[in-house]
Amino acid sequence: MRRVALVLVAAALPAIAGSDPWKPAPGLTSGSVTVVRSNDADPRVLWAGGSGGVYRSADGGRTWTLKSAAIPDPQGLGVVQRGLDVFRRNPNVVVTGVGGAVHRSDDGGATWTGDSASASRILMLAFDPDASNLYYGVSDVYDGTCWWSSVGASNCRQDQQIGTAFAIDPGHPDVLYGGSLLRSLNRGVAWERLSPPFTVGFLRADQMGGLWAGSAPHVRARVAFSADGGATWSERSYGLPASPFGNVGIVDLTLDAKDPNALVAAVGPGYLFEAGSDENSVRGFYRSVDAGRHWYRVGDHHEALAVAFGGVEAEVLVGGVVGGGVLTSDARPSATPIAIGSVFPDSGSIDGGTLLMIYGDGFTPWTWVTVGGSEATDFTYFDARTIRVRTPPGSGVADVTVHSATGSAQALPGAFRSVDWAAIPVGAGDGAAALENGRFLVSVSWGDAPMAAAHPVVLSQKSAYFWFDFAPAMEVAVKILDGRTIDGHYWFHWSALTEKAVVIRVLDRANPLNQRIYAKPAGALAAGIDKTSF
Repeated sequence: MRRVALVLVAAALPAIAGSDPWKPAPGLTSGSVTVVRSNDADPRVLWAGGSGGVYRSADGGRTWTLKSAAIPDPQGLGVVQRGLDVFRRNPNVVVTGVGGAVHRSDDGGATWTGDSASASRILMLAFDPDASNLYYGVSDVYDGTCWWSSVGASNCRQDQQIGTAFAIDPGHPDVLYGGSLLRSLNRGVAWERLSPPFTVGFLRADQMGGLWAGSAPHVRARVAFSADGGATWSERSYGLPASPFGNVGIVDLTLDAKDPNALVAAVGPGYLFEAGSDENSVRGFYRSVDAGRHWYRVGDHHEALAVAFGGVEAEVLVGGVVGGGVLTSDARPSATPIAIGSVFPDSGSIDGGTLLMIYGDGFTPWTWVTVGGSEATDFTYFDARTIRVRTPPGSGVADVTVHSATGSAQALPGAFRSVDWAAIPVGAGDGAAALENGRFLVSVSWGDAPMAAAHPVVLSQKSAYFWFDFAPAMEVAVKILDGRTIDGHYWFHWSALTEKAVVIRVLDRANPLNQRIYAKPAGALAAGIDKTSF
């Protein structure tokens, strides 16, 4: 879990990250853009579709020109959802669904021909990677959607419910994916159902045959990756946002052709929007520089609908948004400088779980931390100079490394030592409760002299209770909390629920000479908190 402390709410995060890097692209600055497509032959050429029609860019997405003025569109809907695609081997070959029909251009949008007519909106179009005469589409029908291909007899398949989540394996064009989640090994002749980890709203297959799935709008945006055609999945959602309204998901996802670890996701509530909705606080474009293992938002919130890389070196990031056309940003921002001054405390249990304060500079809410190469948990951002994490299991002396969202990292060598408290001989004997990963041994004696040993029941790493011989009822309760990140000490709490005389002994295995005794006389009720002894 990642936390932003105190008053830093989601809407304030962009101020922490710096000025918004997104700029409007001339030629396409109005209307909603729902699809942006690139190609392999000339990455300078991109196509975009939305409420204003079909647009083409010849400079990596920096400027745009309308190309669909001659296409009839009596209802003025333009391109709906993902109803546009470009053939990957030729950037001049494009198909689009405008005005209830599929229109095709083979000359970069200079002229158009009507490939087919439809009585309903066309929601998705996707070219076969190798055959420009073959493309797949999804159209609205009266009771759902209809999936079809451009080759062969009419083959509307309402029962499959492929939907606009659709992907083709670039290396094996026979393999199609659709819906949530279906797979075909024979170009859609037959389909089998797979088991993704969530309801799928977006699909993309990469050049190596890996399958990326994005979640449909729900309480949290999620991404998962499969290297075996959807048989097994690994979650790649760390840093993606949650929504208190239960309506946020992955609308689009693109991969950098120059860097297989670089991905950008468009996060939003799908195609249903309300002006001024509080969903704005989590919408936007989220980047990963480590193959989806960590994500952070690029700039301010935007009502994201589509995203793609553009330019010969994939140096431009192009985003389609609601009402604002296309935005562009630097696809490879400079690495964020990080400095680590100190960490506290400098030791903890080999079992992990120690709260660790890290002081330095250049921290952001999207920073992440490793201790000895293993990722820490429970990240909390206080400000650019202070963060806190919980240590993972480890052994011996380890480096503490702070990683920035843009790929840079800074290590403090040997800053933390993991200790096996249980291996330290202390001669505590039986009847002790081992708390805080075994660092503290707590024992209780009760009654008249000679006092009897009470029986411990450990409830957690931080608490236990003790019962006496005559009944297994709680007689003494104890708790220890790690307050070192607050005042440098552990805090020991105890409470006696009996009129019998009680003696409580606490031994610190990190310092066996440090033992504390708390006594309650017979006939009294007592409790105490010691915040300075350990």
